[in-house]
Amino acid sequence: MKIEAFRKDKRVTKPHKHAKYLELVYLNGGTGLHVIDGQEYRIEPPVCFLVRKEEVHHWAIDSEPNGFVLIFKDAFMADCEDGQMEALILNLTKYQHFRVAEDENLDLLFQLTAAEYQKESSQSLTFLSLLKALLAKLLAKAPEGRPIELANKAGRFQAMLMDEPRNDVQFYAKALHTSAQNLNALCQKSFGQSASEIVGKYIVREAKRLLIYTNLSVTEIAYRLHFSDCSNFIKYFKRLTGDTPLHYRRFTA
Repeated sequence: MKIEAFRKDKRVTKPHKHAKYLELVYLNGGTGLHVIDGQEYRIEPPVCFLVRKEEVHHWAIDSEPNGFVLIFKDAFMADCEDGQMEALILNLTKYQHFRVAEDENLDLLFQLTAAEYQKESSQSLTFLSLLKALLAKLLAKAPEGRPIELANKAGRFQAMLMDEPRNDVQFYAKALHTSAQNLNALCQKSFGQSASEIVGKYIVREAKRLLIYTNLSVTEIAYRLHFSDCSNFIKYFKRLTGDTPLHYRRFTA
């Protein structure tokens, strides 16, 4: 995770893409164009842009820009255990760009969060609390209009996983009225991971929660997560974590 001021000398860039992170750009100053996957967006501050992994973009700015850049790296997203933080980021990624209603408090939150990042680590409680407040404030300024369809469907997929994680890609594909193959392609474009990899992340997170905070047996947890039998769940958990469920419970709980 990283936050810093938008470079004032960053006016014109060549088309490029980011392979390992999501970029959020907030501009409250500057004019020109931002081109994402061939789509031109006029810079009309205050404005927010979301550039997903593998999307090709470039800047053509013709007056001094002012604002902030937030980078969410793969590791931050993979290790994030704060459901509210993850939901905020997920909801923001439903948009490619949106105009932001002017708000001095939003600008102040950006300044405070960036200053705290410089002082502390990106894992400090103060920084993460400010970041969550910033994302919530920014999302509150987003329009009610329909976000782009690709991100919207990917967002629904992750929202379903948060509500009811189950080891069944086909189940989610059917619920989203698409095929498992198309869901996999959508996940690769939106998140840089396969559908099964994303399902695995949520399955492991929920399994760990149930192992630590409940008295459910491993068999009960396996069936709650829709595994056909306990042995499949144990093999799955060990493959993704390097540990067995019982060992994890014994030495973590």
